[in-house]
Amino acid sequence: MTTCTCEIPFFKEICIMTFLCDKCGYKDTEVKTIGDMSDKGKKIILNVRDIEDLNRDIFKSDTAKIIIPELKFEL
Repeated sequence: MTTCTCEIPFFKEICIMTFLCDKCGYKDTEVKTIGDMSDKGKKIILNVRDIEDLNRDIFKSDTAKIIIPELKFEL
């Protein structure tokens, strides 16, 4: 298992943990937040226009909300 910590500006510090099985090739990545939420948190809207817009990682706080109105999806 490999771990790495980094700080995202205006968010908080995160720990990224990755696991790769040498025998079967199974791979897993997990992100955990560390510390308190920044007092400069803000709302971000991502408008997806093509498939390449989905090629990104999103780190959210434990209290963040993700809404996809076209799918009637809310998390």
